[in-house]
Amino acid sequence: MKNIIRFNDLTTMECTNFTPTLIDNVDALIIEFHYPDFITMNEQSVTIYQKFQDGFALKKLELIDEQGKSVSAAYTGFGDAILSIQTPDSASRTKDYIVFVQLKKLMDIENKISALNIVVEKMREKIDPVVDFSKMSLEDIQEHKCKEIQDIIQKFIEEGADVELPGGTEHFSLSPLDQLNIAKLARRAELLQLPVPYHSDKNSCRPYTPEEMSLISLVTDTFITQFTTLINAYNVWIRRCTSPEEVLSITAKSELPEDLQKNIDSLSGIDFYNER
Repeated sequence: MKNIIRFNDLTTMECTNFTPTLIDNVDALIIEFHYPDFITMNEQSVTIYQKFQDGFALKKLELIDEQGKSVSAAYTGFGDAILSIQTPDSASRTKDYIVFVQLKKLMDIENKISALNIVVEKMREKIDPVVDFSKMSLEDIQEHKCKEIQDIIQKFIEEGADVELPGGTEHFSLSPLDQLNIAKLARRAELLQLPVPYHSDKNSCRPYTPEEMSLISLVTDTFITQFTTLINAYNVWIRRCTSPEEVLSITAKSELPEDLQKNIDSLSGIDFYNER
């Protein structure tokens, strides 16, 4: 059975099947053109491509009878044509050579702008998230503040520490990878009692003696422990707070309550506020 398609109230073309459907929850049309042999299919596919070329958007498409009367609803605003072919094989239910045309319903300008605005807004939220504390519970605000303080102090830790070595002061960055390397090399130097290659910030790699690696490991480990303890103290303080205003007033430069500061001093004896 042949179906006649009329394009934009102007030209017509015969097809074999015309199927309205849904693709990815979007209105779509699948149009089939069947031919008895490959040569005919190949020749006709050029004409089909010209009708449904990339960027083609139908103002109006409908099925008509031989007298030119409409026999289907009009389909408007379809485009993004995808063409494919099927040749007969042992699995085919037909011996025909088939050209498939898939058309999807295109969004109108207002819908495109609306969809684009949603994408832009989601990107903005990822890049510069806006936190509305008025809509958060006290517990959520406390968790947010704990992470904020932790991130600031963790960044300070990763910037590293100075170590007084026999040849002078050297600075060592302390990213997670740096920490792992220092611990690994210190163990190797101690075990083998041989120098190991490493480097301080902005300096070339050189051999460090077992004694130097032991000192680097000791000083940097102490530095990390001290500021990890400081993070814990801030967390305790923040979770003591009974109001959002009290939590939000705390910064990484805020002096700790007396009891928490005394506890830190008793553990390390370091003046954290002068260090930061």
